[in-house]
Amino acid sequence: MGAFKDFFFECQPERRYAGAMDEKPDSPKPDSPWRLNPARILILILGALVLVYVVSSVMGGLGNYELLKQAATEAKPPS
Repeated sequence: MGAFKDFFFECQPERRYAGAMDEKPDSPKPDSPWRLNPARILILILGALVLVYVVSSVMGGLGNYELLKQAATEAKPPS
């Protein structure tokens, strides 16, 4: 744990003396609009699913697939 603490304070020297009376507590920074968090990842996944659904509907969905199978079986010569 000591090595991690030394590394942490080396990377962020301004936090070394956190808790001193003359320092103000850090105010939370607002999230960047481009930073991915769990809610935004969920929205992206749901958007991708909707996009797949719309594209498959535009291409005909399962109805055209069934018609294609039926046409293929009818096109085979009788044996």
